[in-house]
Formats: sequence, structure tokens, C-alpha cells
Amino acid sequence: MIIDECTSCGLCVDECLSSAILEGDQIYVINPDMCTECAGFYIEPQCVKVCPADAIKPDPAHCESIEDLLKKQKHIYGE
Repeated sequence: MIIDECTSCGLCVDECLSSAILEGDQIYVINPDMCTECAGFYIEPQCVKVCPADAIKPDPAHCESIEDLLKKQKHIYGE
């Protein structure tokens, strides 16, 4: 999830492979149905890596195992 410290710089949008980050009313938001946390591509989510405000945190309402994230990744991108 993206927290209030977001400066709306947009760097995370460019890094998101699954287009899960969208412009919200005040700050960017992450669509949890599209976010794979970069599983299958990178060791860590790239949006977190590039965020200069450290505004992207794990969402306790959407905790997913690596297996679940990889299933979602395959669903979005195919085999």
C-alpha cells in the first residue's frame, strides 16, 4: 500500500510491471488484484526500491504468500 508520505512523484508507476499503481485523489494507490510484488521477475518489489519517500509498505489487509503471488503473476502474464 502507498501511505500518506507519498510525494506523487510517479517513479513507482514507471517501475510497475503489472500496471497495478494508479493515480489516486491525493496520492498513488496500488490495486491489490493486479500487484504481484514483482514475484517471478525480481527479488523485491521494484516500486519499493525506487520510492524516494519510503511510502510503499506491506498492506496487512492483503498478505499473500510467494505461491499466491506467482499464481497471480501467471494469471496476468500467462505461462
